[in-house]
Amino acid sequence: MTQVTVDQALFQAWQLYQDRKLREAEAIFRNILAQRPDEVRASYGLGLLALEARHPSAIDLISTALPFAGDHSEILNNLGSAYQSQGRSREAVEWYRKALAITPNSAGIMSNLAHALVTLEEREEAEAMCRQAIAIDPKNASAYNNLGTAIKAGERHGEAEAAFRKALEFKPDFPEALSNLGNLVHDDGQYEQAVALFRRAILLAPTMPDAYNNMSNSLRLLGRLDEAVAASRQAISLRGQFPAAYSNLGAALHQLGRYDEAVIAFRQAIAFEPEMADAHVNLALSLMLQGHFAEGWREYEWRRKTSKFMRLERRINGPAWDGSPGRGTGTILISAEQGVGDTIQFVRFVRQVQQRGWRVALHSMTSLVRLMNQSAAELRIDTVIPWTDDNSETLPAFEAHCPLASLPVILGQVDPHLPSIPRPPYLRVDPALQATWRDRLRAKLAPGMRTVGLVWAGRSSHLDDRNRSIPLARLAPLASPGVQFVSLQIGPAARQAGSPVPGMNLLDLTADIADFADTAALVCELDLVVTVDTATAHLAGALGRPTCVLLPWVPDFRWLLNRTDTPWYPSLRLYRQPAIGQWDPVITRLAADIRENLSR
Repeated sequence: MTQVTVDQALFQAWQLYQDRKLREAEAIFRNILAQRPDEVRASYGLGLLALEARHPSAIDLISTALPFAGDHSEILNNLGSAYQSQGRSREAVEWYRKALAITPNSAGIMSNLAHALVTLEEREEAEAMCRQAIAIDPKNASAYNNLGTAIKAGERHGEAEAAFRKALEFKPDFPEALSNLGNLVHDDGQYEQAVALFRRAILLAPTMPDAYNNMSNSLRLLGRLDEAVAASRQAISLRGQFPAAYSNLGAALHQLGRYDEAVIAFRQAIAFEPEMADAHVNLALSLMLQGHFAEGWREYEWRRKTSKFMRLERRINGPAWDGSPGRGTGTILISAEQGVGDTIQFVRFVRQVQQRGWRVALHSMTSLVRLMNQSAAELRIDTVIPWTDDNSETLPAFEAHCPLASLPVILGQVDPHLPSIPRPPYLRVDPALQATWRDRLRAKLAPGMRTVGLVWAGRSSHLDDRNRSIPLARLAPLASPGVQFVSLQIGPAARQAGSPVPGMNLLDLTADIADFADTAALVCELDLVVTVDTATAHLAGALGRPTCVLLPWVPDFRWLLNRTDTPWYPSLRLYRQPAIGQWDPVITRLAADIRENLSR
């Protein structure tokens, strides 16, 4: 090519690029380089195309233009974006700052810098940078989008939503803002709306891997698991080394009961991002469900590096316990960092901590404080401190701190079959409180009636609640002559007890239940408890009471697979779905067992 021909070809290629005819532009750039390998303008053009595709080659291709950058801040800005697209945020920040030094009042560069700062969790500077960009360019959609991201990271969801919607007001066809808004409404539990937003983003940007990955997460929580798997695979096909997409793929495969494939996906996520705490935790849950306890519990310790747990660590702010013996007078603070059921399950290990020479202060949710105090002698607890929502509780002086669910791995008690693990009953009920509940119950019972406690729903905010909870009406086949069902249901689902179930004699005394000490006292007066996978299952099991637990197709890790019993609670019998969503066979089998056992 002559110089004139090269210039003409470049002009044509750039025109095609601006007209979004990217394949035609790429062909011309490559043709120029085939004849003139040192033509920087063609290499730079290919770099911008690679940047749009998030291809790693963008960094090297755009870098060829650096010797000619001079006062051209756009070259430095685009190089920063190339680094950012590959997750190399610290290097991106450096190039954005160099670009900003050349063009200090560029709202676009400020917005890009803010985006990189958010990924580095430097949220305050990011927010300030976005607001400065908006002051310069009040209709800058990218600045509003990045402002929303910075604010959302600080958990100010209302302000973040306003920023994303402002971005879409100025640029309705803004796929990144649509995807970010989708993430926000997902976090608020509006999964259908989130999927709709992700689909709009994908229609505008079919090669946007983040939108597919985010959509996979929402689809999974809607129970649309095959679609979730397909969306994760599409995200991976677009980006390749995409650890978050592999982690989401693993989560969807796990919920489908394809555990071996799930483990492979989680391991791949970790291979790409070794410090990805969520992938480690997901791997732990899959491993432990399959009975791989040693590796599973080690991986479960990664939960301590998740954002949720880090907030707890900052709240406690004390030295972590490594299993070292105490001096007999030293205090260890043990925090019930998860749900009520987890607390009841793992509090059994506290006595082994006390046996190592520690005084134990248990930091527990308020609903368990009375029951833990009643059981303190059995559990070897010296003090129980209730959680407060505003962090106003007064903690005792302590020499070491340990989250409750870390006790199995620190104590070397990771296999639930070990004979050294304390067995139920290890919770105790105040005899006077139990007598009070005995009187309440007997006042409502006809002579000779057998009693069955009933829990049909868990906490609605639980991520797996759609799979584990059942409408009360579905349990109508359990009704049997001579059986008095007693509601133990707490929370919004308790209102269903006011709607008669055909043939079921249901007594509701829950208005008098103040906490789990009351529930425990009532449970001890019943012949049997029937519950879905909730804290009541753990409570009844820890009290050693006969209990039937209804489990979804994919159960929580502690219930293992393919067995009707559990080493954690010998008095429990497990009833498992034969396939996703199939409760009827479970309820039919349970009804037959109740009639047989209570007729004896």
